[in-house]
This record gives sequence, C-alpha cells and structure tokens, in this order.
Amino acid sequence: MQVSPTTNIERSLSLKLVALTLGSTLLFTLMLTAMDIWNRYQTETDHISWVISEVVKSHNESLAQAVWSSEQAVVEKELANLLSIQDVDAVSLQTEDGDVVQFGQPLKDPPFQQSFSLMITPQGGAARPVATLTVQSALVKTHEKILDRVFITILQQFVTSAIVAALLFFAVNISYVRPLSQISSYLEDFKPERSLPDLKVDRMMPKGGYDELDSLVDHINSLKDRVLMSHWALKEMNFDLEKRVEERTLVILEQRQKLESSARWSALGEMAGSIAHEINNPLAIIMGKSQLILRKEITDDVRNSLNGIIKTTQRIADIIQSLRVLSRDASRDPFEFVPAAVILKDAMGLSSERLRKKEIEVSISENFDSYEISCRRVQIAQILVNLINNAVDALEGSEKRWIQINLAEKAGLLTLSIVDSGHGFSKDIQSKVMTPFFTTKEIGKGTGLGLSLSKAIMTAHGGQLEVDFGAAHTTINVKFKTFRAPDMPHKIAG
Repeated sequence: MQVSPTTNIERSLSLKLVALTLGSTLLFTLMLTAMDIWNRYQTETDHISWVISEVVKSHNESLAQAVWSSEQAVVEKELANLLSIQDVDAVSLQTEDGDVVQFGQPLKDPPFQQSFSLMITPQGGAARPVATLTVQSALVKTHEKILDRVFITILQQFVTSAIVAALLFFAVNISYVRPLSQISSYLEDFKPERSLPDLKVDRMMPKGGYDELDSLVDHINSLKDRVLMSHWALKEMNFDLEKRVEERTLVILEQRQKLESSARWSALGEMAGSIAHEINNPLAIIMGKSQLILRKEITDDVRNSLNGIIKTTQRIADIIQSLRVLSRDASRDPFEFVPAAVILKDAMGLSSERLRKKEIEVSISENFDSYEISCRRVQIAQILVNLINNAVDALEGSEKRWIQINLAEKAGLLTLSIVDSGHGFSKDIQSKVMTPFFTTKEIGKGTGLGLSLSKAIMTAHGGQLEVDFGAAHTTINVKFKTFRAPDMPHKIAG
C-alpha cells in the first residue's frame, strides 16, 4: 500500500507493544498455571496417599487382629476412622473368606484408589494376609483447592502483566514513540525552500549513552544538509542558466536592432546561424546534464526545477530555429517600384492553400492594380504572409472566419490593411503585441518574432506597421511612404 506523507497513524507503536506484552504475558501465565496445577495435583494426591498409608500402617496390626478375631465392631470403628480422613469417600474391606465390609458410596472409575493387604503373624508362625483394604477418593476437596489456587494465580499474573504493560507503555512512549513522532513531524514540515534548524528530540528520560535513535537523528540532519545543498545548487544553476539565456537573448535583440537600422536581412541570417552554433552547444550540454540528473533519486522540487530548465532550453532552441527560417536573404535586393497586385499575388500564392483548408473567406479590394510600391518585393511579401498566417491562427475555432485585404491612400500614405473577423487584442496585452518573443499562440506554435520583424522591415522601408486597437475587428495596417500610380511620378509622403 502506498502511503502519503500525511497518512494518519492508525495504531500507536506503544499500543502495539503493550498488546504484544499482554499477549505474551498471558500465554506465559497460562503455561505456568497449567504446570502449577499439574504439580499441585500430583502433590495433593501424593499427600493423600501418604496420609492414608501412614494411617493404615498405624492401624494395620489392630485392624488385622480384629478381622482375624472376627471383632465386627472394632473393624467398623477402624473403617469409620479411615472414612473421616479428608477426601476419602469410600472404604471397603474384603476378607480372605470373601466377606466384604463397605463404608461410604463406592465410586466408579475413581480418580484415586489405593489398596492395602492386612497381614497377621500368629505366634510361632509366618505372616499371612487376612484381608484387603481398599480406599477410594473423588478428590473433591483437592480439586477445589487447586481451582482456588488457579484463580488466585491467574489474577496475580494478570495484575502483574497489567502493571508491567503500563510501565512498558509509559517507558516506550517517553523513550521512543515520542521522539519518533517528533522526527515524523519534522520530516513532514521539511521543505527545501524553508530554512529549518537541525532536528532535536526530547528524550525525557536519561538515555545512558549514544544509541540508535541518536544515530537516526544525526543521519536525518546530515541528509537534510545534503538536500538543502543540492536544492540551492540547482537553484543557483537555474539562476545562472536564466542569466545566460537573458544575456544571449539581449545579444540577439541587439543584433536584431542593428539589422533594423541597416535593413540587411542577410546579416540576420548569418547572425542566426552564428547564434545557433554558439547557443545550441551549451544548450545541448545543459539539457543533457539535466536529463541525466532526472534519472537519479531526487526530490519533487528538484525534479520540477530540472523540468523547468529543460523547457527553457528547448524554448531557446525553438527561437533560434525560427530566426533561421525567417531570415530570408532579401536585403541585397534593390528598392524598385513593384505593383501592389504582384506583391499580393506572391503572398497569396504561399497562403491560399492554407486559407482554403481552413475554410476562410478572403475578400480583396479591387484597387491593387492602381498602385506601385517602392520596396524589396520579397520582404514585403514575407510581411503579408506572416500577417495572413497570424490571422488564420487567430480564427481557429471561430464560427465566422473571414479576412479582408484592403489598399487605400490615407493622409499621404498608402495603407495596406489586413482585417479578420476576430475582435482584436485585449487591453492587458496591447502594449506587448510588438514586443519581441511575445506570442498569444500555444507553446510550440509561435516564437513571438513575426510582428516585431515585420515592423523592422517596414522601418527599413521608411514605412510603418501598426495595430488599430480601436477597430471593431482585428486590424493591422502596413503603411508605405513611397508609392505611385502606374505610369505616374512616384509620391513620397511629406
């Protein structure tokens, strides 16, 4: 049966010991009592036999003479005297001629029966038997005495056992059960996060030297110190890992900011590969070490900390992989006027199949053929693909699923809007939407870099990428500063 740390104690150890003591004592008492009964029974029967033998021996001559002389009155008197002895129930005398004199009620299968031959020695002749004397007893008085003795013996032994058990209960409870309860409470309250003093037990009674309980306490204190050292070592390891992750993340962000200012996506690709090489090696070591430790006997708190380390390292690996995938080398492409319809066609070519499978209705404004945009075609197509994919992910599970892609000239800027049937971002995350590595997707489905990198591309193009938090539906606007209508001079917003 599996026992949790908070399982209630069903039976006290001291009570178990008392029950064992009482049982053993009662069994021993029964054995001693049985032996005592048998010894007393033998003693009493031997005593009765001796008494009768002595009486018969002392009256043998007179009784034999009375039988030989046929003195009936004397014979009856002697037999009556024998019958008066304690526990003698019947006396019979059978002469050599076959005559029988009976005193008392004869017993069938008596527990005690003894026969004596009465001898007489005539003058000048040899001794000869004249009669056989038989004494019978039911040993009633003897049995009563033995039963009384049994009752007294059992009572004495029971009282003695009860006193011994009570003293043993008190001694064991004070000397061992109480300290063990203190140890159990200490271990139940022990948590690596809390600083506890060394375990000390109140023995209450002189212990008379270093014993097993003292050794147990010392081992528990030693184990506690080792657990605390391991716990804080893992805490420190986790802290150092988080610090290194933060430092590496800052390096990534710094490099990304440099790329934003220079608008060179090829540099981002090289940086992603370099960082992946630099981080993946220590990450692999950290993950491997953590998984090796997980196979050992460790506490639940330590196991949770190690699982947190593994998840953190896996998260970093996913982010690096996303950076490498997103770093399409288009930074060396020259800026040129590209029809907006061509860019949209590139993006839809990559997204249309997914839109079809998700059964999302897409509507596109009809004026995309009316404008050309000064840009790097691949990078703007990447932005559109990213925004469309984000909208598809956000509409997962929605009853109404539609996306509108609009193009309009507003306030001197050409604004490309991606609107979906969602209801926008909640107020508590609006300030984080453009933050690198922030995502509302499930773990493993997003890195949180799509919007931030798209914004960086637009900044390099001299344009803007904004979220319209006041719109009824989720709306993201991509604004271009340099654009023109076909066969017309290009416009540059003031």
